[in-house]
Amino acid sequence: NLAPGPDRSFNLITARVEILGDGTHPDIQDWIRAWVRPEVGLEAFLETYSQEFGGTHHCALMLGDHVDSLRALAGMCGFRPCPIGPKGNDR
Repeated sequence: NLAPGPDRSFNLITARVEILGDGTHPDIQDWIRAWVRPEVGLEAFLETYSQEFGGTHHCALMLGDHVDSLRALAGMCGFRPCPIGPKGNDR
């Protein structure tokens, strides 16, 4: 998630998640949805995502582990890298 920060800055929020299944509703086949489980647990994830990093409503999901590449991208673009993960893993 790319979230606006203070003084025209941006936070690039990343987290590893497990994809649990297709969340697509049968009446809206054109939408792509999925249920996910964050590595750190839902409560800890949502608290950090919203209160610490200011995450927005929409997110992008990338298949595979791209946290290191996204951290490098954040550095190149001048974004604040904001990983959400177990202590010692992403932070």
